[in-house]
Amino acid sequence: MRAKKLDDVPNDALAEACFATMIWLRRATRVQCEALASFWARASGAFAVDVAVHTLFLDLETFEGPKVVERPITYLYPSRFVSMSGDPMHLEAMIGLRLVLAAIDDAAYDEAKAAAAKHWKNLDPAHRCMLSFAFATERAWLEEDAAEALARPALPRYATPLLATELDPRTAARLVAALPNEHYVVRYLATAADIHGAGVRGILAPLLAKRVSTKDDRRVLEAVLSRRNLTARRRR
Repeated sequence: MRAKKLDDVPNDALAEACFATMIWLRRATRVQCEALASFWARASGAFAVDVAVHTLFLDLETFEGPKVVERPITYLYPSRFVSMSGDPMHLEAMIGLRLVLAAIDDAAYDEAKAAAAKHWKNLDPAHRCMLSFAFATERAWLEEDAAEALARPALPRYATPLLATELDPRTAARLVAALPNEHYVVRYLATAADIHGAGVRGILAPLLAKRVSTKDDRRVLEAVLSRRNLTARRRR
């Protein structure tokens, strides 16, 4: 890593090492990559932010042996940015960052937020949504990202992680209304129900009136919206 003469050693080298390990584990052993968040947190919340953002612009090239390369994945290339399941690629790093942010104290969080703010203003809309997903309580960022996505002729799939944040319920409902079906939000449904409680019905129920993507997706949506599940979450 040091031989590559990256701009900031050791931080950039550590970020690249984290990314390479994360991607290789995912492909080789299906390990949950967000578990690496515990490693990032040993440095600081701000370092975890830098790692997560840095990984957005890296990829693993395996054609002539595995090596880390810089390859931006942006909203301009949706087939590369979004996986077959509709999940934004590289979201594991942001899930890991979200875990870090949930565990640090207020002072460390403020430091991490300051680091994130510097990145956020320079990222493209797709990557901003991913960073805002990690900072799930920063409502100003969430609203700005959602407004950008809703201004497009068709809702970009990179905006769907915003439904797993503390986005204003009215804005979340507008995102859902712009979706063709539930397919691209299935992985975020349980988190949305945890955040909004029984109010999630008003956000997600309109999906039931739209065409069925797959039977499995519809079953998940119906299970999350069931009265019993939402009552249990509210009591918990």
